[in-house]
Amino acid sequence: LSQFPDEKAMLAAYKFRTSYEMKTAIEKIDADNYYGQAKYGRITEKADVTPNEVTDFYNQFKFQLPNVKDEVSLSKISMFPKISESHKQEIIAKLNKIKDDIKKGESFESQARIYSEDEGSAALGGLYKNINVGQMVKPFEAAALNLQEGEMSDPIESEYGYHLITLIKRNGKKYDARHILIKSTPNDAEIASARKEMDSIRTLIMDKKMTFKDAAYKFSDDKSNKFSAGIMTNNQDGSDKLEKLGLDPTVSYQIAGLKKGDITEPFQQEDQQKRKMISMIQVNEVIDAHQLELSTDYERIKEMALNKKKNEIVEKWVNAKIPSIFISVDNKYKDCKFHSNWLKSTVVTTK
Repeated sequence: LSQFPDEKAMLAAYKFRTSYEMKTAIEKIDADNYYGQAKYGRITEKADVTPNEVTDFYNQFKFQLPNVKDEVSLSKISMFPKISESHKQEIIAKLNKIKDDIKKGESFESQARIYSEDEGSAALGGLYKNINVGQMVKPFEAAALNLQEGEMSDPIESEYGYHLITLIKRNGKKYDARHILIKSTPNDAEIASARKEMDSIRTLIMDKKMTFKDAAYKFSDDKSNKFSAGIMTNNQDGSDKLEKLGLDPTVSYQIAGLKKGDITEPFQQEDQQKRKMISMIQVNEVIDAHQLELSTDYERIKEMALNKKKNEIVEKWVNAKIPSIFISVDNKYKDCKFHSNWLKSTVVTTK
């Protein structure tokens, strides 16, 4: 909607008469995709490839396989600067002042628009609708669900900062609530303290008094990798091979020129919620651009061979079902060349 001047323009662009009609169409597409993927998974769940099949696939397609671009394997330790007690009390006092103003007649909605630092809800007066139980962070949800409708909480601490919460309504396992968030944004002294602590951890690793893996487990605040030796993973395939061109610019700058086994100095960056943190990275491997080879890229080639086999299994399943299923093809597609026999013009046999 943000790409259009108004809802009417959006509906016209996508050729829908009403927003309900558009919502229904989108929900059907989502449902079709979900059930299609689920069916694909059930049909192919037992599919596997042997080493010989992987080798045969490689020999058949090796000149068509894509080149691997420059990659690295990295591990990272990240820490959020600790907020001092006096800083916490400043935030709590600010929220208590806002709470007093609301009790004196200011609306929660207007105060949220003015003071809340939650980019996702501030413009909506702090409102979140149709929240599923279990959806929000635990301190937020525990506070919200302990309120009566219309009641307001005291300042509540979560990993994002401090909240004032008011419960609008609850209906079974869903509820509506407004909140005002003041983030626990560290000041310069708190950031400097975290950097000093990270530097001490780096010294322990460099002096071989602790491994990077153990340090990640003990000190890292990054829940996504602290239990996996701090290894950074590829969001697309879950591997530890990261394409250099796709790295966060801050990370790319920090590892520039480093070799296998090198560790960066502590540096400041932000997480996806724009929270400041201090990090350091170890370079585990540097992989130059190359043509896929069985000796170095077996797992990738295996995945390609497995996907090909799965697609063949699904195609065979589809061709076996076509004769016994009613299929309607719009006349404007009758002259298209289909990979499967959707028009049932010829008999398809499966091996």
